[in-house]
Amino acid sequence: MSVPIYQFCRGFDNVRYSEVYKCHVSGGYPFEKIARASHEVPPEIREAVIDDYFKLNDNYPPDQDDFSLIAREINDKYSVLAVANRQLDDGGRPTIGYKYFWLEKSSPDIDGIGTLIYWWSHHRQPKFAMAELVETSLPEIFYYDLEYQKTNFQESWLQETWKTVEKLSAIPHTVVVTKELWQQQYPEYIKLHYLALGLSFRANHTNSLNAWAWNVQKLAHPDSFISIFYATQEDIIPSNIRKRNLPGLNLVSPQTHNPNDLTPDKAQPESPTPLPSKTSNSIPPAMEKNIKLFLSSLANTVNQNGLDVDEKIQELFGYLRDYADADWTNCIDKTRVTTSSPHEIYPQLIYLVEPNNKLSENWLLKMVQSIDTKKTSPRILEFQRVLLEFSFKYEDSLVKERLISSIYTGISYLLNQLISTDKVNNKIEFLLTESKSVWSKTFFDYAELVKKRIFSKTETIVEESMETFCQEISTLLERPQNISLAERKQYKKLASTFIKIKYYSLAGTFYYIADKCIPPFINDSIDIEILRRIYNIKSHKADSPPKNNNEPQANKSKDDESKDDESKDDESQDDKSQYDESQDDKSQYDESQDDEARSKKTKNNSIILNQIQSQPIQDNPSRNEDNTQVSILCTVFLVVSILFKACESIIRPDPIFLLPISIIYSILSVIVIYLTLNDFFRRRNRRFNRIIGSSLAIIYICIFVAIMRPIVIIPISKSDPSQLATQQTQKSNNNNNVTDTNSKNTSTNSATPSASNISSGCATDVLSNLEVFKACNKSDKDKLEVELRNNYKLFSTAIAENLRKYYLSSKDENQFQDRKFKIQKCQNDNPIKDDANGRDNLNNCIKDITQKSPQPKR
Repeated sequence: MSVPIYQFCRGFDNVRYSEVYKCHVSGGYPFEKIARASHEVPPEIREAVIDDYFKLNDNYPPDQDDFSLIAREINDKYSVLAVANRQLDDGGRPTIGYKYFWLEKSSPDIDGIGTLIYWWSHHRQPKFAMAELVETSLPEIFYYDLEYQKTNFQESWLQETWKTVEKLSAIPHTVVVTKELWQQQYPEYIKLHYLALGLSFRANHTNSLNAWAWNVQKLAHPDSFISIFYATQEDIIPSNIRKRNLPGLNLVSPQTHNPNDLTPDKAQPESPTPLPSKTSNSIPPAMEKNIKLFLSSLANTVNQNGLDVDEKIQELFGYLRDYADADWTNCIDKTRVTTSSPHEIYPQLIYLVEPNNKLSENWLLKMVQSIDTKKTSPRILEFQRVLLEFSFKYEDSLVKERLISSIYTGISYLLNQLISTDKVNNKIEFLLTESKSVWSKTFFDYAELVKKRIFSKTETIVEESMETFCQEISTLLERPQNISLAERKQYKKLASTFIKIKYYSLAGTFYYIADKCIPPFINDSIDIEILRRIYNIKSHKADSPPKNNNEPQANKSKDDESKDDESKDDESQDDKSQYDESQDDKSQYDESQDDEARSKKTKNNSIILNQIQSQPIQDNPSRNEDNTQVSILCTVFLVVSILFKACESIIRPDPIFLLPISIIYSILSVIVIYLTLNDFFRRRNRRFNRIIGSSLAIIYICIFVAIMRPIVIIPISKSDPSQLATQQTQKSNNNNNVTDTNSKNTSTNSATPSASNISSGCATDVLSNLEVFKACNKSDKDKLEVELRNNYKLFSTAIAENLRKYYLSSKDENQFQDRKFKIQKCQNDNPIKDDANGRDNLNNCIKDITQKSPQPKR
């Protein structure tokens, strides 16, 4: 009987062919992840896909032309095999495509994953291709000849695999993939399948269904797998995955699951002894129902009666203590979480008890988006604060660790959001650094643990999401080529967040990851041993790195910790007060460092910088690109400046046109000077480059002054009505004065005005406007030429006569003013000096202008 095998794939938005990359690319992920299904996908499979139980970290896709496999049994009814491979988005960045193959098992004794993996390995190993999302043909349904039965591990070729199963004590089992052929020329992932199948038997088949991953780097939910083969080095495999203990071999046998083995003389194994509830990975169904009702009741009580619910909180902590490592997914009212606003009690309660659930992540983002950054204490977080403070007084510290771990998980998620998006960055930073909530106070502890995990020589065990975050940072410091330059640049966004809490060691780390360069004010605040680790310089010291004097310190010193070990009873009484005081202290930067400590810090950091500069400088594409851009900009600026100066000298444009150009040129000059200083001050060999950068800036300033100095200030507009009215009034008064005076003179003097008349009519108002000039011209031609010679300091009477004709030939007031501007520019460009050359230059300039203009008719 043939077995139908169905398929579907992950959906993408805006899929199209790219001429640049010569392949189909995507525009991003849609919310609905199911696409091109050959058969209706069962709700259980759809939910597992959407909740990321087959998901790899998007920053760590398989290598080019390689693939990853993720297999999972669902409800012992469906078997799913996901094939993941590398794709491209429309920006050329790598992304991950998934092709899912699934079947419905005819009975629980069928090895559904085995059937899928044998079919897949013999059926051309089909994988996802972006181009199929634009196809119109229906996806194919495949058929396989038989269903494989689950093995009893008595076969000789499985003995080595069973020996591995026998010696293991916890799952998930993690190992590095070797990609070698296994028994009977089968690929290694088939060996992985049987290893995971055996571990599933050990883990109690009904509670731990087979689930494994092959050739992966980062998984969304690694603790939900039986076995994981990592495509990485041994030291990069996360060491703190939440593992489940396996029962002893005397409790379960693989023959239990072989329905064909009917030999009567074989002893039946005893029923598995249940593990203690505190370490169990499951909650009994009846208890799940009770907890689900209790969580809703607790939220309702807080909504009605406020936060004074000590008895209810005690009951909640009892559940958290008894099922600390259990999966609380079935205890969640999903409808209520989805429909509740971020301000309600129920979703923030659910987040604390099950932070890894997709619904909790959605609530966290909604909560951040709803924050008003103008307020210093978001009311929506009060309930979480009360629960956390109450846990410090609770008798079992496991509860306190569970709640703090939930906050740490959220902080890791928000930091990843900071890296991957710009939508709510300012609100995320506010929540983590300025909100004065439990999140901002816990963020300091988070930073301290991250610093210890990355830089301390002693092993530090941290929460799972924090471990993943630390592993990524360590990998980037040691092997930055693992991700692209654009992805590394995203980590600079984290630097400002840690600067706000004055945690400079991590801020400097993110600057180095992004730019291969740490700003001086941060560099000087980082301990020398941490600088060595950041720059990957081996230290000659054998002791652990000393504390950074310029960075906030942890809550307790080593002496305090030893005293705490001797007085644990007193600690439980003072936990709450220590929590409040320590968090307030940590939010303040220690400004009381003495001068000797600061000078010693600066000296030590200069030593490490000398060591860094003495090393061969690695090529940094981001810095080289920035330097190239700045160099091109500076070169273009110099060329444009020279051309601008040349055009100004040759064309001699009207000053009214120079004004907007000079404003734009001034702005560009400031930008170029700033970029020059900023670029050279950030380069290596700082003293030398600062001198070069300062010298270039001075040159730019000199060029700017040389170009801007000749540009005159534009006078008041010629068309100003108030000025014209004043001028017309002055002209009328002057004409009246001349008329009255002339009427009193004799007829012999009527043709020639007196010196006083000329002075009042010509000497002061001769260049006010065209009408005044014409009136003066009619009065006394010779006197006007003398006046023009005196005004412009001319030696030549002929030039003065030409100048008079030049003004007189003006058609209207506008042309008169334009010509006056040109003559004034002549004066500005040719200042009179003690030598005769200065006057000659002025005479020649005016002569050139007047000769080019048309002369008036006689």
